[in-house]
Amino acid sequence: MKIIVISLPDAIDRRIRIKEQLDSLGLEFEFLDAIRGTTAMYDEPYYLKQWRQKYWGTDLTIGEIGCYKSHQLACQRAVELNQAVLVLEDDLLIKPELKEFLMRIDDNINNLKFDLLRISGLFPKPFYKIRDCGIPFIRYMKHPHGTQGYIIKPHSAKQYLEYLKNMCMPIDDAMDNDFAHKLTIYGYLPYLVEHDYGMESNIGHRGKSKISKLIKLNKQILRSWWSFNRLLWNIKNYLYYRFVLRMVIK
Repeated sequence: MKIIVISLPDAIDRRIRIKEQLDSLGLEFEFLDAIRGTTAMYDEPYYLKQWRQKYWGTDLTIGEIGCYKSHQLACQRAVELNQAVLVLEDDLLIKPELKEFLMRIDDNINNLKFDLLRISGLFPKPFYKIRDCGIPFIRYMKHPHGTQGYIIKPHSAKQYLEYLKNMCMPIDDAMDNDFAHKLTIYGYLPYLVEHDYGMESNIGHRGKSKISKLIKLNKQILRSWWSFNRLLWNIKNYLYYRFVLRMVIK
């Protein structure tokens, strides 16, 4: 399995720190030069500016745009390599258990049923336990946000890229919309990499801005639509895993 670390070319301190951690575990990797967002990207056809203004009333930050496009590059790399890749961001604390876990995953990668496996998350969310090829995983009922660390298979990356071609939300929100892109997302606990909150974020903050009542209504309608579709998706998957595949751990 290839390990890819997304990092801005001039983020020297971050690169040194993540390299030291991976080297200490004897894990080979390659840096993927991240894309730095610019204001010019707001005018690109892939950025759905009107949609964003209609439902959110604010633009993505240039940091969010750069992060989104950088993860697109990581998925393209998985397609090019035609193998599963572990995608890491460069502001992480890596746990020693990662190496043993990757060895175990490599032995079963073609048989495991996930498209994308999250080994990190920012917030605790409800889930149910499953077992695939003897390995304990989880299926999320609500996703934990963040894209600090995940494994994606090449055919799944190709499908994900099709969904990501139009940008209107942060990359972790797009990943959370599994009911839309139809990827099977697993999680693994305890998480094997964690966000290092001692590092300053490159994403930036939109801050609070005053939005109209119409935009607030549009946002609520959109969130309700998301919640309804996610509920249907979760029920369908739970029943499939519980009664067809019999993978749910009680």
